[in-house]
Amino acid sequence: MQAPHNTETLSLAILMLEKRRELYFDELKANLEFSYKSLQPVNLVKTGFRELVGSPEVKQGLFSSLVGLAGGFITKKMIIGPAAGMIRNSIGTVMQIIMTNLVSRKTATLIADDSETVNSNNKQS
Repeated sequence: MQAPHNTETLSLAILMLEKRRELYFDELKANLEFSYKSLQPVNLVKTGFRELVGSPEVKQGLFSSLVGLAGGFITKKMIIGPAAGMIRNSIGTVMQIIMTNLVSRKTATLIADDSETVNSNNKQS
């Protein structure tokens, strides 16, 4: 059986527990403040946008889409020419859509093939 503690030892133990409680409480407040700030809608949108922009897949998709749109636009301008009639305009729009899809797909496959080649070269090194 343990001997009874004197009042000084108990007072010291109480003070240590109170200090520990204060430290835990301060840490809890800091974590709560961080959580509150990170869960605000503006910060959620900022974080999501950074993750979206930083993703290599999104960058590759955006690049291939922009190249496809440019190719389709150029094709339409070449078909329509200076005189834009209703039939020529319609044919130009259809060709623009077709060329946009073709160029986007081809660009995406070229980028994918290129990234596979780079990855295989990195593994061999």
